[in-house]
Amino acid sequence: MKAILSLCCLLMGVFTYAQTTVTGNVVDQSQQPVLGANVIAVGTNQGTATDFDGNFTLTVDIAPPFEVQISSIGYESITVQITQNNQNISVTLQEGSELDEVVIS
Repeated sequence: MKAILSLCCLLMGVFTYAQTTVTGNVVDQSQQPVLGANVIAVGTNQGTATDFDGNFTLTVDIAPPFEVQISSIGYESITVQITQNNQNISVTLQEGSELDEVVIS
C-alpha cells in the first residue's frame, strides 16, 4: 500500500512539473487595459483571455522556450517569447491601421 501511494505521489509531481505558468498585463497605447484580448500559446490549442483589468494567467503543458501570441479586435497582434517558468510579461498593443469598411446592401 505504501509503495502504491509513493508511486502516485511521484507521478503527480511529474505532471505538475511539466506545466508552465505565464502571467501578465495587456494595455493599449494610452495605458488603458484591453478587455478580452486573446492570449494563445503558439502551436497549441491552449489559451485564455484578459480580464476587466487586462490581466491574464496562462498555464500550458509545454516547457519553455515557446511563444505566446496576443491579439484583440482593432489591435495588431504581437508575439512574445517565453523563456522561463512563472514569467510575468507586460504587453502594449498598437491600434490596427488596416480595418476594412463593410458595406451591406
